[in-house]
Amino acid sequence: MSATGRSDVRDPDDFYETPAWCVHAILPHLPSGGRVLDPGCGTGAILRAIMATPAFAHADLHGIELDADRAEQARGLFCGTRGHQVETGDFFTGSVDSANLVVANPPFSLAMEFVARSIAITKPYRGTVAMLLRLNWLASQERLAFHRANPSDVFILPRRPSFCASLRCKVKCGWHVLQKLDAPRAKECPACGGAVVVTTSDSTEYAWFVFGPGRGNRWSLLDVPELA
Repeated sequence: MSATGRSDVRDPDDFYETPAWCVHAILPHLPSGGRVLDPGCGTGAILRAIMATPAFAHADLHGIELDADRAEQARGLFCGTRGHQVETGDFFTGSVDSANLVVANPPFSLAMEFVARSIAITKPYRGTVAMLLRLNWLASQERLAFHRANPSDVFILPRRPSFCASLRCKVKCGWHVLQKLDAPRAKECPACGGAVVVTTSDSTEYAWFVFGPGRGNRWSLLDVPELA
């Protein structure tokens, strides 16, 4: 759900659905049993991708989402399936306090807090945390001590994800909007009638940072599908 540099117009909640191919790319590198948690699950994009992966057929899937409407959409994925649930609440104050595996695309503004909290709730179970973050999350003097204390394996996405569509007036009248990738797109600027430029690629590189026992100080490129 997180990114910057995408445009100068952003979702106020830092909510951007994670493309399924990004999730499918990292799942073969993660343990597939026990309790799997997405702590900022939005409408359930990551959970949906995990559900579609046979190796995770016996995992208990859990999500927590602050926004009630998005949490309800995510709950609809499970249709009452035993062992799966989505909680409406705050990851930092809610009842979720344990997991064997955390897989998440945290809000950019709270990335550090999400990583630290996820490590804390998985550590007693020798669990794993996989976070989709900007690759340059590595390059910060402020996070230097954290990285040394919590080394991660870094799995780089060799192409940039598309989290949303950015529509902008070509004649520069100032009109600009972000929308879901599959939403209908205006063919003409509603403000001036000019042509519309559509951009779907993010402007920065991303990687999965994976923390846990036996992890740390390795990097690799993930296999991802070719663009159609």
